[in-house]
Amino acid sequence: MKALLRLGWITLIVLGITIQFTRGRRSDADSDLMAGLAAGLEQLDVQTEGPNAAGILTGHSESCDQPLHVMLVGIDGAEEEWLGGISQSQSSSMLRYVYLGSVGATRDRPAMFGRWIWADVLFTVGLRPAKPRPKFVLVVLPKACPELATLRWSVLSPWS
Repeated sequence: MKALLRLGWITLIVLGITIQFTRGRRSDADSDLMAGLAAGLEQLDVQTEGPNAAGILTGHSESCDQPLHVMLVGIDGAEEEWLGGISQSQSSSMLRYVYLGSVGATRDRPAMFGRWIWADVLFTVGLRPAKPRPKFVLVVLPKACPELATLRWSVLSPWS
């Protein structure tokens, strides 16, 4: 029985090491976040302008005359006051919070932290190719264009 347990542990160790060396691993510095956002918006047929000084991408869709805005925000709550100002002052806009494949009309911090922790564990054991970034995507959509709310916004922050 002891031999079987030892063999099982050795197999798990070898499997873990093999997974870590055979899977591609990327860090946060490997890619430009704004370029990734712009590429995701292109998949949704939204043409973008370069980010402004505040790091906000402005996009235009053929189905809507009004622009939409996309920005990266930390999940740690450092911009909590700023986000509160956006949500209160945006009576003519809809917000979409996008993080690791999930999209919501409201920000659910516990769910974001849970997804981040799970993705980080998967990265650590080698089952996820990229380390999750501690940032979510905030999309500000004009209410005059409800069809924009139905787009597949999860491509801006995919799970994998």
